[in-house]
Amino acid sequence: MSDQAHRAYRKADLTTASPQRLRLMLIDAAIGYVTHARTHAQASHWAVAGEAFVQARRAVIELRAGIRAVPASEHGPAIAELAENVRALYAFLFRLLTESQLYRDPVRLDDALRLLTMERETWRQVCERAADSVALRADANVGDPNEGEAFPSFSLRV
Repeated sequence: MSDQAHRAYRKADLTTASPQRLRLMLIDAAIGYVTHARTHAQASHWAVAGEAFVQARRAVIELRAGIRAVPASEHGPAIAELAENVRALYAFLFRLLTESQLYRDPVRLDDALRLLTMERETWRQVCERAADSVALRADANVGDPNEGEAFPSFSLRV
């Protein structure tokens, strides 16, 4: 695939992706930047590694910004606690990445990569379930064409 075709594909993917899929894509980007940082840090290419660290932290900032603080009165204490725990995870990841770069510590970098990989698996499952849910709702809303009735419209709210 040419570079131009790849960019067009990625743009289409970004503009049509569900919020869950966008989050997964951002986690994938963070993992890519962390991997890039690790590769260049191991080779003592600190300037290139530094840029990858910056990009990884930017991705983590975006991930954290996407989780808003939820008042317990709005969705209940369990959801409020979950949101706060996820926000704390991203703050911790940011700190790990910063300290890994500052102290040139591969252990912290590997810890960050491990956490991002677990987060990726979680969001992969969320995306899978959301897609299954949309398919089930679509199937449930389709009329029988043999009965002559119009096909009802459906909403793809995820």
